[in-house]
Amino acid sequence: MRQKENGWSIFDDTKNAKKEELHNNGVFRRQTGVEKQTQVVKTIFDMRLNIITNKCSLRQLSSAQARLASAMAKGDLLTKNVDKYSKYSPSPLSVQQFLDFGATSDNEQKSFEYLRYELPTRLANMIKEMNRLPKELLTTPSFENVKQMYEETLGEVLIFEKSDANDEQVREDFLNSLHGIVNRHRSVVEQVAYSVMEYKASVQNTGNRSIDEEKMQYFLDRFYMSRIAIRVLINQHVGMFGSHVQDRSQHALIGAFDAKCDIRKVVEDAAHAAQHLCEKYYLGAPEVEIELVNDRNYIEMGYVPSHLHHICFELFKNSMRAMVEEHGTFDIPPVKVLLTKGRDNVCIKISDLGGGACLEECRRWTHYMYSTAPPPPKSEDGQNIAPLAGYGYGIPLSRLYARYLGGDLMLQSVEGYGTDAYIYLKSGNADAVEVLPIFTNQLSDHYRNKQQMKDWVSKQGPISTSQLNMSMQSHTTKRRY
Repeated sequence: MRQKENGWSIFDDTKNAKKEELHNNGVFRRQTGVEKQTQVVKTIFDMRLNIITNKCSLRQLSSAQARLASAMAKGDLLTKNVDKYSKYSPSPLSVQQFLDFGATSDNEQKSFEYLRYELPTRLANMIKEMNRLPKELLTTPSFENVKQMYEETLGEVLIFEKSDANDEQVREDFLNSLHGIVNRHRSVVEQVAYSVMEYKASVQNTGNRSIDEEKMQYFLDRFYMSRIAIRVLINQHVGMFGSHVQDRSQHALIGAFDAKCDIRKVVEDAAHAAQHLCEKYYLGAPEVEIELVNDRNYIEMGYVPSHLHHICFELFKNSMRAMVEEHGTFDIPPVKVLLTKGRDNVCIKISDLGGGACLEECRRWTHYMYSTAPPPPKSEDGQNIAPLAGYGYGIPLSRLYARYLGGDLMLQSVEGYGTDAYIYLKSGNADAVEVLPIFTNQLSDHYRNKQQMKDWVSKQGPISTSQLNMSMQSHTTKRRY
């Protein structure tokens, strides 16, 4: 799929390429048998067309949308659309493309046209992979709720598949749908974490064979990376065209992206937030010393500041906790931060003297469900109370945020001394490209054996998990001349 160099003109190429691929796969051929739509879906779809034609109220349209999305999520139409959109890969975008597209404010129609193809693609790939998981995990109450949530979201987005992009009311309804989707998925991370706990408890109680830890890590990495990428697309559209449109002359933020993200300021904000939390629980917190090298007074780059804040806050929180438990609340050594920008990478090094950890424990830090904090409490109805508390998701999710745009997060610890955390980001906006999982028909076999597949896509095209890890490691290898 060819990508043009200027702005989000990839939208046009993506739309045409997807149409061509659908024709090649026979998606537009006549459907018979189980592929026929149910009468109720046809009726609701006709209601929606009448509403749009007659310019009825937004409340009526929203009601029709909800009923149509619900019907699609229950019938053969959903399965048909999941199969249809999972036949092709998501289209990774670079930071430069996000920023170029956001440089003007008159592209809502083009953004709408792109998202109504790209969002179903990413959602269908995610749902298709969910269906390949062990039945014991799929049937846990929490995971069933998550899967139903994504199916409903796919149905809601597909309502606009053939809508008139020139109709301002249609675009407004699309915006309202995106707002609802964001709110609907706020607790997904916690619900998936809890479903894994339910699955493990079920395996222990029944004695059934459990999916091994490596495969669980594999799925969760891909699931959460898809979620990050989908939320970025949605937040970008809502941020640029929603009711609270930003004043570009007063603010550098373009949707979710900051064209001139001040790395030091984001790091300082995350450090202050972590200090506040540490003081709340331990009545004391270490200071944070930040140093910029290579004769730089500041470092700016195009990035998602909320992602970087999340990563740094998690690392500071862990470092400060270790420092207080190692040294007490008086005369605590500072946490030291080193910032540098090179030709290929911006690097943030966070160093503490918190006593470090042994090699085995250090290896477990990037594993989901590994935590030294107490297990999360449950409410009377069985739901978790404190989001992510004790789940052990902080470091694994932070690493995904770093990897999402071609960077990485690496940890090195010296037992009895301290720990260094390295955050790597791409220096060039054109080089910082989304890294996205893709569905393949080999996934069912993968959850049973260790065969290699090209199940991710980024700047260099489809790559395997081992190639992804090698490419991430190569980012940290110094060039030798």
